[in-house]
Amino acid sequence: KEEGKEEGREEGREEGFNEKERIVVTRGWQKGISPEEIAELADMPVERVKAIIEELESEGKGG
Repeated sequence: KEEGKEEGREEGREEGFNEKERIVVTRGWQKGISPEEIAELADMPVERVKAIIEELESEGKGG
């Protein structure tokens, strides 16, 4: 039971970060900033930045 609660809290934290990361990446990408620069500025792995950009491109929210 406790384990499930902990997992839920962990998931919630991850989702919160994901939304913030998405916003930062989207704004940077729309301004023409490279994934590497976005990753450095946002202190994120470049692979994560590129994954978010790929997701945005597939949704048609290009920059």
